[in-house]
Amino acid sequence: MLKKIIFILILFSSSEVLGQESLSSAIRQWFNEDIGSDINLASGFYYEDCSYLGIFGKNNYKFNMRFDSVSRKSFTQIYYIEGRSLLRGKVMSFQGEIEVEHIELYFIEPLSLVVSGSYRFVEKGGGVFEGVFRKYMSNKNRGNGDLIFGNIDAEIGHKEGFAGNWIDPKTAKEYKCLFGFNSYPQDLADDFDLNGGVPSINPDYKKHGWDEFFEKNDGRGFYGNTECNYEWWK
Repeated sequence: MLKKIIFILILFSSSEVLGQESLSSAIRQWFNEDIGSDINLASGFYYEDCSYLGIFGKNNYKFNMRFDSVSRKSFTQIYYIEGRSLLRGKVMSFQGEIEVEHIELYFIEPLSLVVSGSYRFVEKGGGVFEGVFRKYMSNKNRGNGDLIFGNIDAEIGHKEGFAGNWIDPKTAKEYKCLFGFNSYPQDLADDFDLNGGVPSINPDYKKHGWDEFFEKNDGRGFYGNTECNYEWWK
């Protein structure tokens, strides 16, 4: 009788382990199917009424990057980008690609993702933007086909944004270029950011296009994308 009980307990224990392995496998499959290569993240990079905002070069000039259109190459995580940049009053058009290399689950309800990868944009008659990015995205529900959008709350964090260089094709000289929606990668901004929490612009750079930010924030220069609906690209 004792042997029979021991056998049943071993059998039950083995079944439980097998059940856990099966659940683990199912979770991995669910994750790969719903958040992997099949998901279209194009709308998470696009803002209809806004442009990205950032800093350019050693003097941290105010810089805007606008994605006019974002489309995914079939069955890949490569996205074709057409857009325009604005620096010191000059607008340049560009074309290029974003390649998503990692998609991680950040939070489950609502479903939030941390998306990272690389980008390369070539200006028409100008230079080349190259670098890497980390971006937060969410959707309203967990099912496939739901709209993906930029997670604005998470994007306030200093780990979000696009970080790289603009390369002059004539001299091969590289100029720092950091941009994001509500923030830039603050760890890479040197003395431009005085706060470390909510980005605060160093007054030394006010004359490089940041005057309006100081005016709108009572002279404190808090960084944030206040330029939505300012359609400079039109």
